[in-house]
Amino acid sequence: MVSFRTDKEKNILYVNIIGITPKENMAEGIAKFSHKCNELQDHFTIINDMSLYKMNSDHDFEFLCKLTQTMLQKFVIGKIIRIVGTNEENLKKLVLEDKKLGLKNIYYVNTRKSALEEMYKLSHQNL
Repeated sequence: MVSFRTDKEKNILYVNIIGITPKENMAEGIAKFSHKCNELQDHFTIINDMSLYKMNSDHDFEFLCKLTQTMLQKFVIGKIIRIVGTNEENLKKLVLEDKKLGLKNIYYVNTRKSALEEMYKLSHQNL
């Protein structure tokens, strides 16, 4: 299941991915993702909670990272903070795929609290 929530005031898109996302639901999810991105101003932040996401295969990681790359080309995204939980295996695969695609401004944290702290820290570096 994928859910989206925007905070227009803070210019943040929250993306939660829980469990397994069936391939037949991916097109609908991508359309919703794109629609939500259009609601925000340039240089918005994406907080992507993947701590409860179950990836079936390396193809899932590759697809997710390619989707991220496409969104970075289509929208002006300031940063992406991925909440990965404690699954070291998923983290290694995500980092590898993100690097392979040359993605930048992506940060990995273990908890929602850490994501908010990272966002705060990054926003104050730009002052």
